[in-house]
Amino acid sequence: MAYYGITSRAELIDVATIATGCSQLEVASEKFIKCAELVETAASICDASALSVEKTTMQPQLQADAEFIRSLQNIVKNFAIAIRSASSQVLAAQESELAIYLEEQRKKAETSANNNN
Repeated sequence: MAYYGITSRAELIDVATIATGCSQLEVASEKFIKCAELVETAASICDASALSVEKTTMQPQLQADAEFIRSLQNIVKNFAIAIRSASSQVLAAQESELAIYLEEQRKKAETSANNNN
């Protein structure tokens, strides 16, 4: 288990802010779909000769590029999911560590109070 040195709730990871950032990543990832659609459109409206280099058409390559661009959206979304998951796991570990710390502090205070009596 990682040790975070947490001694108060104020030091806990801010999962809400991280989740907001992940949501913004997912929204931004939608742009990959639009870009892929534009590349597909370009490939479909240009004839083979217009997209040829040294008599080799680039249409299949443009289609492959569009598929790759489209796949980037899933990569970004999966990354955001992984970040959310990791932040939740860190928060759980931090909360557990904080509970142990607070219990130790309570016991120390109790012991100190008993020794003073």
